[in-house]
Amino acid sequence: MTALHQPLRLSALSLAMAALLTACGGGDALPPGSATVVPAASGADTVAPVLSISSSAAGGVATGDVTFTFTFNESVGASFTADDIVVTGGTKGTFFLKDTSTATLVVTPAPNATGSIEVSIPALAYKDATGNANTASASATQAYNTKPPVSGATGTCTAAPCVGFEANGMAMVAFGGLAASVVADPGDAGNKVVKLVKAVGNEVWAGATIDPSGTGASTVPAFGFATSKMVTLRMYSPKPGEVIMLKVESAADGAVLMEAQATTTLTGDWETLTFNFAAPTNGSYNAAKTYDRVSVFPHFGTQVTADTTYYVDELKYTAAPATGGGGAGAGTTLISFDEATAPKLTDFGTNGAGAAIVTDPAGGTNKVLKVFKYANPAPGSEQWAGTTVSTGANDSIAAIPFSATAKTMTVRVYSPAAGVRVRLKVENASNGGITCETDAVTTKSGAWETLTFDFASPAKNPPVTGGPTAALDLAQTYNKVSIFMDFGLGNGGSGPLPADRTYYADDIAFVAGAATGGGGGSTPAPLIYASDFRSAGAAAVTAEGGDAGNYIDGAATQVYTWGGVASLLDVPAPATPSYYFGWGLKNPTQAGYLGGFVKAPGNGTAAVSSYSNLNLTVWGNDELVNTHPHFTVILKGPAVSGCAAELKGDVAVAAAGVQTYNLPLSGFTLQTACAYASAAAALAGGVNEVHVQVLPPNIQYTTFDGGGAAGATYPNGLNLGPIKFN
Repeated sequence: MTALHQPLRLSALSLAMAALLTACGGGDALPPGSATVVPAASGADTVAPVLSISSSAAGGVATGDVTFTFTFNESVGASFTADDIVVTGGTKGTFFLKDTSTATLVVTPAPNATGSIEVSIPALAYKDATGNANTASASATQAYNTKPPVSGATGTCTAAPCVGFEANGMAMVAFGGLAASVVADPGDAGNKVVKLVKAVGNEVWAGATIDPSGTGASTVPAFGFATSKMVTLRMYSPKPGEVIMLKVESAADGAVLMEAQATTTLTGDWETLTFNFAAPTNGSYNAAKTYDRVSVFPHFGTQVTADTTYYVDELKYTAAPATGGGGAGAGTTLISFDEATAPKLTDFGTNGAGAAIVTDPAGGTNKVLKVFKYANPAPGSEQWAGTTVSTGANDSIAAIPFSATAKTMTVRVYSPAAGVRVRLKVENASNGGITCETDAVTTKSGAWETLTFDFASPAKNPPVTGGPTAALDLAQTYNKVSIFMDFGLGNGGSGPLPADRTYYADDIAFVAGAATGGGGGSTPAPLIYASDFRSAGAAAVTAEGGDAGNYIDGAATQVYTWGGVASLLDVPAPATPSYYFGWGLKNPTQAGYLGGFVKAPGNGTAAVSSYSNLNLTVWGNDELVNTHPHFTVILKGPAVSGCAAELKGDVAVAAAGVQTYNLPLSGFTLQTACAYASAAAALAGGVNEVHVQVLPPNIQYTTFDGGGAAGATYPNGLNLGPIKFN
């Protein structure tokens, strides 16, 4: 073996001597670090060394320290050091020279942030054994996300046509080499999402089709492109700039299709992408066809350079347009406008060209009520302009069977805008002094929805500032009905109508009360804990008669506060009512907290033992929620022997803006047990208060503003919206 190695040692020695002689001869020697190689004897090494850099988190998003490995194609001895590495987006850690051709560097990214680390090595930084310096620079980047894990779920995907991935059997049909599966959300073990892995060599069109049934049928509820061509999808991408393509087609005819694209903007985080099928990148809309199949294509149009993982959740869109008819649900339809004998329409106020019965604007042959209200020429329609709908003599209808447990009616409404106040009035056809009125507010624009009118809560007249109208008197007969669109706006109202408007209505229905006795397997109707909030002097109270309030850490230095009530009684009404409050906090070194509470209806005790979930609408100011905090939810029971049990739950903030979360009651834990042995036992005792708190370390001390004369403050606030148990 020694004989075999001897020629190699002699060869290396000869080369070294040749290099030494060359460096010493003729005055042609160059200073250390020169990029120019001295002419060498025939066969000498004149090629610069080459460097490749790899990341320990390649193909994904780093959530902590990243180890970069520097591999040279030949020995560079000890000429390469940590000082040769330029790092941006992170902090240098341990440097280790494993051998003369391999080194590693640990880089720590910024905490609670997203971004990219870049490591770079300039030219002339290192040399090989014969003195050849690198002539080219080298660099590598790695995306990171050190923020707390965030759920893909927003809590609002509770029914079709939102496609989530919680149902048993939900599957994906992958193609083009893509790997697709339904898995637990990496940021929320209780949520299911789709995992898409695009590998090196996969087709540029690799994707997956959603198969809700898991049978290969791959159909979803039909898209309602006649009403809205906007589709959203929750997407988790390792980096911004990723092109995501969404394809919709007919399950019966694959030639009927449209494609639209959106581009990610975040690094290693969930975001909601919007796909506009009004301007598809391929295909065109055919109103005569059904679109009921959808596929997702990550990193569309090009191949990936490293295996890359994406996650998908909550496909939301407008369903195939429901017509005005069929919206009464379990109620009894009083007027549908499809009767052989058309209902009589009686206008009052300046109601434009008058009400009429027309074909449903959403398509089909269904007949609906059309109502027009105009702003011009001034003064326009009166604020109280409306229409009485009748089927009998004296402008009457069949008597509405109100009772102590049934005081609700519904109407299908197609409005040109969200936030339109619709008033429904019932009265005695023979005695106009016997009346009751109540309001509902639209939440959709250019689409049908079912509005619920609760005559147990009479409307105010005028809205917001006036006193309540007459209460429902169960001893009287109510057999006349009138509908007012945009009530309160117009001539003589609290403000002008913004424009001439056309509205449609259908299926005026009465909702029967809950059945009693027998049928023990039925699901109880949701318990409405708080549907709206109203100002009560300096305080707030729910429409159900429960007080609402807030509190803050008394030790925290606060500079300014804000708060108020956004009520459906406002003109114009908000899309979501809320009780909101917040503080500008001064000292980021203090572990402050804030919270708010809503008491049970009538400030009593809500019996919740027959329910499974707390449905909670809550959000906050952007400065707070953009840090993806966790809100703590406390259910507080009645005091027993001086002790009030408390159960604790958690909300992982999904996104900015209004968010609704459905929290399983089984997930709450006993925080203050009192005499209760379990959380279920405490829940059986009822709930007196629902609290939402922002506790350390969720208070944001990242973004500040100039509120208050004392200088920079950090705004933190909460909006408490509707609450129910279901």
